[in-house]
Amino acid sequence: MKKLLLIFTCILTWQSGYAQTQDSTRGSIPSQAELMLGKVGIRIQYYAPAVRGRIIWGGLIAYHQVWVMGAHRATTLEVNTSVEIGGQTLKPGKYALFTIPGKDQWIIIINKNWDQHLADEYSEAEDLIRLTVTPQATSHRERLKYSLEKLNDSEVKATIHWEKISVNFPIKLLSAKAKYKLPKSKGPGLFAPLKQLTMQASYAYLKSPEELDPDENVKRTTASLIYSKIPSGKKLLTATLVWGFNDSGGDHQENSLLLEGSYQLHQWAIYGRYEWVEKSAEELELPAFGDEIFSITAFTLGVNYKIGSWLKTDVALGIQGAVNFIPASLELIYGQTPFSAETYLRIVPRLMNM
Repeated sequence: MKKLLLIFTCILTWQSGYAQTQDSTRGSIPSQAELMLGKVGIRIQYYAPAVRGRIIWGGLIAYHQVWVMGAHRATTLEVNTSVEIGGQTLKPGKYALFTIPGKDQWIIIINKNWDQHLADEYSEAEDLIRLTVTPQATSHRERLKYSLEKLNDSEVKATIHWEKISVNFPIKLLSAKAKYKLPKSKGPGLFAPLKQLTMQASYAYLKSPEELDPDENVKRTTASLIYSKIPSGKKLLTATLVWGFNDSGGDHQENSLLLEGSYQLHQWAIYGRYEWVEKSAEELELPAFGDEIFSITAFTLGVNYKIGSWLKTDVALGIQGAVNFIPASLELIYGQTPFSAETYLRIVPRLMNM
């Protein structure tokens, strides 16, 4: 029974981790557009989703509904001087950008509540400016992009380009004097020295997370590197490195390491994964081993094929295998080099991630 439990745990961890990797590396990248005219600055910060073969306009992004103009959090527009947009004055500050897309017309919205998740807290009563613009057909762009173009010393054109549609709107500077200096750009726990690379680090203190050990508190530290690149067309190359450390005090200090990569070409995706974890005898329910810490390693290799999309849901058929390497002292319990293989059907609603 314990041997089956160990193998099942490895498979379950892989499936869960693989889904998370798809959300992070195939999902939306923290991005920004910024233009400085002397000390006067305009900055747009957003999460940039990719097309990934999906129907965007009238599909993933519904017509005639408020859209966050990005993903995850509200897209923000910050200006450090007074500007004019759509014939209306906007004071220096930070604002949210929304839109209501349509086939023939888009409504660009500037809202005063910039700190919100998607459009969950959007309120029309907090709109400061609304203007109507006409979308233009253009060349395909895989990942959403904002750009700011200087037209002259007092006029700037803001452009949004995604899939085969672009829209733009003018921003007119009403003063050449900055009211404040734009703060340095930073994201929540993220540092992106390259467009394709994201770094993350976190620390958490968990008070009594386990009911069976109410007096045990856990200090948890994590760090990760995520690399994502779209070479061309429908190709996608990703790699992720994650380290974690749990400290429960005394001898209860355990590390874990994950390295995985995937390559997607049109409908096909191939992926591999290396896992190394330290597990205590207590976690493995082996009281005879006392406080011993065991190192367990697993390698996984798999491939899947997207067989179609129905009702805004992607369906893929895949096969994967995993081999586990365990300490010699546990081979009598779990067997020598446990191996598992499976076929699976992966169902992903498109609206789960951008």
